[in-house]
Amino acid sequence: YWDGTGQPANLAGDQIPLESRMLGLLSHFQNLVMANPEPGEAAIIAALTQCQQEQGDRWDPKLVEMLALMVQGLQQGLSLPTIPMKFSLGTGLLNPDTDPWPASVPTPSAASSA
Repeated sequence: YWDGTGQPANLAGDQIPLESRMLGLLSHFQNLVMANPEPGEAAIIAALTQCQQEQGDRWDPKLVEMLALMVQGLQQGLSLPTIPMKFSLGTGLLNPDTDPWPASVPTPSAASSA
């Protein structure tokens, strides 16, 4: 929680990592939208209203404000580009017979014995 009553370690405000604040708010917002029996814009507005009521206590007020601006923009026709996610497993995971460590980089066992 933004006010320091949450877990772990009762971190408050900017002590909470930004990524954690963002993911927490967005996850909660998404859950509220999906749990709302009314579809579409009504669910989004209800979820945003609840997040706004909890800003300063549970959520970072600046992030809630940014979320509200995004919702307003989407209501006015803003379209967000979709960015395809690319995952790379690396050659060592795809082919376990391949040594994932280049010859110029010491292996973890060689580095630890030095």
